[in-house]
Amino acid sequence: MWIARLAVLLAVIFCVSSFCFAENSEQTERTKYELSNKSLAKASATRIIPDELLFSLLSARKFSELEKALAAAERKFEADVSYEIDLLWAYEAFRILSKNDDPKDLAAIDKWIASKNSYMAHTAKGFYLAGQAGQIRGGKFANQTPSENVKRATQLWRQSLESLRKSLSINDHFMPTYDCMMIVESWLGNRIGAKDAVTKALTFVPHAYTLRANYLAFLQPKWGNGYEEADKFIYDAQQYGNKNPRIWTLRGWVPGMMAYQHLLDGDFELALTKYSEALRYGDRPSWFKNKAYCQYMLGDYKNSKESLNKVSTYLSAGERPVVMRLVDVLENLDKQGGPRPYDTYNKSTRDSNGPLGWIDFQF
Repeated sequence: MWIARLAVLLAVIFCVSSFCFAENSEQTERTKYELSNKSLAKASATRIIPDELLFSLLSARKFSELEKALAAAERKFEADVSYEIDLLWAYEAFRILSKNDDPKDLAAIDKWIASKNSYMAHTAKGFYLAGQAGQIRGGKFANQTPSENVKRATQLWRQSLESLRKSLSINDHFMPTYDCMMIVESWLGNRIGAKDAVTKALTFVPHAYTLRANYLAFLQPKWGNGYEEADKFIYDAQQYGNKNPRIWTLRGWVPGMMAYQHLLDGDFELALTKYSEALRYGDRPSWFKNKAYCQYMLGDYKNSKESLNKVSTYLSAGERPVVMRLVDVLENLDKQGGPRPYDTYNKSTRDSNGPLGWIDFQF
């Protein structure tokens, strides 16, 4: 009799423990989701250094003031990893500047290097040259790109690497330098070099999110990879989530990459399923934008509008009007009804005869 009673008691304890464990696991996942989104919102709230300020200081040859502004972004990041994107954006500004293709800009950067010979100046030149290379190379496959463009872009990427290596010889702990180096090595087809740049950077800042997110973009099937390498990379990173909650969001990257491929293939329903799966781990504006596009193509204007409203919470005041314009169009479509844009979808151009197209959702 006592054995039967003991068995019943143990069964009850097991059931209660299982229920509590499941409840705690759910609570943990919810906490991770909330902390990750809170970190994203904090990082999206403000830009520490406006691009225009950097451009004006560079143009005026005020190199000491320029480095003072860049150092402020660096200190902010060192104090709070949530601001890692601001530090990267500060140097991305020089890649954006390269789109002007103005020789005076590169001359100003060279003058900066001659004046200061700092890791900041060398990194800025690395970003600038990488931007020039990207403009010339374009995003098409090599067999669809003029050979002279590929050759010139390759020359510029190699020059970019020279500048980045000079930067690391002065400061080998600087995250933006490694980030740019990883991207350049990836475009050059040097996977070992790209992985080495990431590995070295993570020895200095193991809880970095942005570097990992950028590296994952090159672990997609279109770059000759399966999803296994990305899965392992993401799994190994999870131990640092407590220091940087956005790392938990990386668990959505594989379904997010799958969703994007389904979107390109015109399978919007399957893409929606995968984007919903990806967003369980935390918000990412690009996923919401693409999800909104899928919903729009399927005629679900109400939920497309809600997805865009979600994106707007992470945008600056200057960026929100573009989203609000799309929301207004979707509001009217929801009231009017009518055929789905997908019904007139052209897979080869990723467009339809509807009032909105793919490009509208890529703000």
